[in-house]
Parts: sequence; C-alpha cells; structure tokens
Amino acid sequence: MRYEPCPKSGRDVEGHGLRWGPHGDGCFRCAVDFVLARFGGDPNCECRALAGPFCIPCEARADSWNEDGDSPLGIFQATLPPYRGLARLYAGLAGCWTVQKESGIFSFHRSKEVAALRLLASARTDPLAFDAALFLVADCVRFSSEVPKPLREWAFYAITGQIERPRQKGKYPAALIWRDEAIVNLVQDVRRVVGLHATGSGDSGGESACAAVAEGLRLLRLQPDSYTAIKRIWLSRNRLRKGPRFTESFDPGNPDWPDPSADLIHDA
Repeated sequence: MRYEPCPKSGRDVEGHGLRWGPHGDGCFRCAVDFVLARFGGDPNCECRALAGPFCIPCEARADSWNEDGDSPLGIFQATLPPYRGLARLYAGLAGCWTVQKESGIFSFHRSKEVAALRLLASARTDPLAFDAALFLVADCVRFSSEVPKPLREWAFYAITGQIERPRQKGKYPAALIWRDEAIVNLVQDVRRVVGLHATGSGDSGGESACAAVAEGLRLLRLQPDSYTAIKRIWLSRNRLRKGPRFTESFDPGNPDWPDPSADLIHDA
C-alpha cells in the first residue's frame, strides 16, 4: 500500500529545504516525511509502492543529496558487502581534522596528503585502510589530480599484487558503527523537529520517533527497518562502539607533516 504523506507538512524537496510548521509537532506522518526528506526522498512519488527500482527522478535526487553530503544514504550503503562505500567514507575521514582557534571557534580541514599518511600507517594491518588507500589513488586518477607522494610507490606494489591486502576476519568492525550513529541522529532529529517521544508501547512502537525512522527506512528499502531494531540501537546509544582510529594521528603543528591548505580530497 502506498504511504500517504501528511498534506499539511511544509516541504521543499527540490530545493533541499525543510519547512516544518506548527502542524509538524507530534504528527507521525510528518515525522516519516522528515525521514524521507533527509535522504532526498519524495513521499509523494508512487515508485515506493511498486516492485523494482525507484523511478529515475527519485534515484537522481537521492544520489545528488548523497554526493552533496546532505544525506546519510552513503552510510547505509556502506554497510553492505563488498564495502566499497565504506572505503570511500574511510578515505574521507582519514583526511579530516579540526583546529580550535583562539576565539574558541573550530575550523574544519580536509587534505588528501594527510589521508595518505594516515592510511599508509594503518594499511599494513587494517584491510579497510588498505582499501581506502587504493580508493584515494583511484579518486586522484579519475579527476586527473596528483597522487600524494607517500602513496605512489605503495600503490604500484599494491596494484601489481606485490603487497598483499591484510587478512580480514568476518565483517568490517566499522561497517555498522557509522550506520548506528546515523540512526541515533535521525531519532534525535525527529524528536527535536517533530516533537515525538523516542519510543512507544507495544511491538510496533506506536507513533514514536523510533517507529517513524523504521517506517521511513522501510519505504526507502534500507536496513534495519523494524521498530525493534531501531529501538535497540537507540537505547544502546551511550554504549555504541567507537569508529576506527588511525595508527598515525595528525598534528597540524608538527613540521614533518605537509601543508594541506590547498590539497583537498574530491567530494565527488
């Protein structure tokens, strides 16, 4: 059965805007609309009720939001083997750091040189760092940009099979960490914006924030999509595992590190 969006919730899907008026307070359908909108989804489209892939406009909109960094879609896709999306996320994370200025304001920085040094320090023992380093090289080749010097010789030996990928036991430990964090953030946002209680009574959760997130993920065909699973992640939010840590920490004051001011990782 097609999901009927709330006719009174103010939304601007095409413009990436969310306009939630007084009617959004406590409205379950507004909450589900909000979850769909966070992923670039349009609850008014019939394709969600049909078998097969979503329609081209919905797919294009979701991909656009994902590339712009406005959607957690990439985090959910990264939980699925062969984890190519996870390697991309890890490569981006490796090149990020924050600096606190004297005024107390934090500035955010990204650098592929820093990413290369961090990933190489971990690639000998971490299969995810190995895959992320290869992704970084491929990203540079794709956009005709210079491959960071630390990666050049390593990439030659890795691509030609002279350096073996570290053995991996089971799933990536990080595969579900970022997804669970994204789910917790979705529940928190639904509580803050729409005004629903986090959990409800019964197996379905009633009209709670966790139930709204579960329904939104079901419509988006993402996992997990049950109230029980979302509630479990929410209730264990203070015990969530931490994301992977790099062997080498970046110190912007260390003269041995390169100046990353003009060396950004591609967003595409």
